[in-house]
Amino acid sequence: MKQCNQVVNYATSERAFTPQQELNIGVRAFKELVIKVKDNTKMQNKFGYFNGIVNNLMDEPYFDYELLDTF
Repeated sequence: MKQCNQVVNYATSERAFTPQQELNIGVRAFKELVIKVKDNTKMQNKFGYFNGIVNNLMDEPYFDYELLDTF
């Protein structure tokens, strides 16, 4: 989760998401991963699949400020 959270301001090391938002995104991503595993979706690397889900979830609100407030 930490590696996917982009640094917005390098001077202050401010990140795009707060720790609470990171947690909410992580929970959503984990739920989605569990659903995919239970559906027997073909995946070579479960950790990589999880990382991809997290990246996709973090990209959506990063560019949509209204969605950012919902986390």
